[in-house]
Amino acid sequence: MSRAKFAAKFLSLILRFVRCSCLNMKWILATVAPAVVTAAVPEGWATCGGLEPALNRTACPLATATCCQQHWAPGDGNWGCIDWANATCCANGYTACPSGLTCKDTGTGAAVVTECVPNDSTQVPQPTAGKQVCKQGAPIPFSSSLPNVLVLGDSVSIGYTPYVANVLADVALVQHSPWGGDGGAEETAYGDQCLDYLLRAPDGTELRPDVLFFNFGLHNTGNGTIPGQAGPYWEYAPHLENIVKKLRAWAGPAGNATSVKLMFALTSPMLNNDDTDQVILKNNRDAAAIMAEYDIPTVDLHAPIIAKCGPVPQTSCFNETNCWCVALGGILSTVRRTNVAVQLFHVGHHIARKPRPAQEGMGGWRIPRSSLQFRRCSRRDRNRNSCQSQVNCH
Repeated sequence: MSRAKFAAKFLSLILRFVRCSCLNMKWILATVAPAVVTAAVPEGWATCGGLEPALNRTACPLATATCCQQHWAPGDGNWGCIDWANATCCANGYTACPSGLTCKDTGTGAAVVTECVPNDSTQVPQPTAGKQVCKQGAPIPFSSSLPNVLVLGDSVSIGYTPYVANVLADVALVQHSPWGGDGGAEETAYGDQCLDYLLRAPDGTELRPDVLFFNFGLHNTGNGTIPGQAGPYWEYAPHLENIVKKLRAWAGPAGNATSVKLMFALTSPMLNNDDTDQVILKNNRDAAAIMAEYDIPTVDLHAPIIAKCGPVPQTSCFNETNCWCVALGGILSTVRRTNVAVQLFHVGHHIARKPRPAQEGMGGWRIPRSSLQFRRCSRRDRNRNSCQSQVNCH
């Protein structure tokens, strides 16, 4: 099957999903850790932590970068890379500073904001913003017999990737980049900063999938900046265009049989907050214009959810008023292969029960609205971090 034909088949997946911030993304990292595959790292790269080289062990180009802790990286030693030679790795396990500067943190955990200040009090103060350490790309060796699909995006895409992979198991090998939890590729500034690492295996081996399906958006809806977590809405389009320029140069010319086929997912709605959803709609318009300029097809994840679940704002999320939900719906992936429909539902990063048999419709299989069953979100509470109780989305 040609790349173009496979890309068209993959584009037929309709992705509809829900995400609740009350979910702990750690469980998605890997139910079964990929086996250690011995591999020689690229020239100029070195495996972090003194470990033996392997495809799923982080390596960095030490002439221009430094191995630092990245607690969202699930590989051995939780290593990531920061593009500063001889950088100062911050004790928080997420951020780093340029060589010769000290980390001064505000906040804790992944939401830490680091200011980099001089080590010596006699130096002229020239503080600079710290950066979050880059996560690594997909850790499983590419298939030599099936097309390879790389899904690059935020935590919503982390959630639906396992189920898309299951649906396409006999058609393609599907993996997510980055390998890790939290918000995945995060805001566009982080994606711009770390794109080269996200397009490589953890050991630095370049990845050349048949299809790259990517998304940015939910981490650029506010006014503030937490590097590697969130960026202001006005930075969304400039960094996204930088990302797309890099991807187009990396993928090759559109329409070329040997080029990586690029697809972009427009961001899903924020159903319980109209102000935020208006930002998402603006970001989607900007993204659609950028993709059109670079001849990249888009998949709209916003309009079908609104059509299914009603306009913004909603007063509750699956009858829960205290749970922050990005989007109601579920993942509905309909793939027509030799007249067989395969339905995939993903809600809050959990499987909902399968629908009743669908009736065939124009261009494929249609799923009756009455058959859509979803889980509801738990309250955002430290003692409750899973989605419970299936209910209909009406």
